[in-house]
Amino acid sequence: IKQQSSQGSGTITIGASGETVSFASGVTGTNYPAFECNLNGQSFNVANSTLTKVIMTNEVLDTNSAYDTSTGRFTPQVAGTYFVYGQIAFDSTSDFDNIEIMLRKNESTTFGDALDRNEFHTSLNAHGVVSLNGSSDHITLHAKQVSGGTVGLLDSGNGSTCTFGAFRIGT
Repeated sequence: IKQQSSQGSGTITIGASGETVSFASGVTGTNYPAFECNLNGQSFNVANSTLTKVIMTNEVLDTNSAYDTSTGRFTPQVAGTYFVYGQIAFDSTSDFDNIEIMLRKNESTTFGDALDRNEFHTSLNAHGVVSLNGSSDHITLHAKQVSGGTVGLLDSGNGSTCTFGAFRIGT
């Protein structure tokens, strides 16, 4: 990083000759732990009128081995504030009311959600910021649909249609 002073008297080059940069207490300069997973190659069904925990098994990133592909839980083991995001689409071209995505802490407290109607693979996105204690708190993604029958989530074949992830943004 170079910065020219407003006086024009010199240039400061950080890191050019052994300088170091220090962060304030509690700031690490990285967004770890972090994870992202998707449905790439996986089928997942959601029963009619049933809030269902979505378990995605294709990990794209898991810096601290904190996402469990068998339970769908992200338990970061590092206390802090996390940005969490999720996206789903149902594999249905039918129009029907009430499709929903929820981000939940400890599977009981919703901190991010979206509700819409399905109109030819409508995509739902949810995000939120949540504090996790680092030892037992975890986050999960849930889906619900009211179509009159069971509907699968859409797998686009490249993992981009249904995703779930999080990263630490601070203490």
